[in-house]
Amino acid sequence: MRIASIPKSNITSGEPGLELLRQRMKALQLDLAEVKRIERDIFRELAEACASCESKAECKKDPAVAPDAESTCVNAATFRALEALPWFKPKLRRVPCSAAC
Repeated sequence: MRIASIPKSNITSGEPGLELLRQRMKALQLDLAEVKRIERDIFRELAEACASCESKAECKKDPAVAPDAESTCVNAATFRALEALPWFKPKLRRVPCSAAC
């Protein structure tokens, strides 16, 4: 997915769309930091699309992407693709085994 028509200047840390992107990725159990680190261009495209999105109200209602979300979320297919990849899931914290293990 390429979103060349959206200027990169639309992405700022205080942008409401970026906060919605964070919320949506959290709801989908996607590790934002890992996506940003491993797939920087994809993260930028997600952020640009969210920044210019006209369906922010829908996103606020339900941050998880429904199967039919293509009608309201241009990032829905990308989110589903990222969900299928295990390296974008949050890492499980390993707790050392005590003597009782």
